[in-house]
Amino acid sequence: MHTRILASESAYQAATIDFLSLIDAQDKLLNYELLYERAAAENAQNLAKLERLAGTSLQTVDSGAASQEPRETKTQKESADE
Repeated sequence: MHTRILASESAYQAATIDFLSLIDAQDKLLNYELLYERAAAENAQNLAKLERLAGTSLQTVDSGAASQEPRETKTQKESADE
């Protein structure tokens, strides 16, 4: 998405797109980032609920920020068994 913004800025500077198109591209990026942050916050809240229900802390294994795959979780006991 950031590449699209850079391309839009370059196109605007070269006068191949209008200002409204540049603002529209920036608006789309901001909306995407907002949706991402809301999903991350919801994920953290759900993890906290699971930990409260399980009565233990769940260790998360981050598969990378760019990955679209769901994160794996392990209980402390499973981590100790490894």
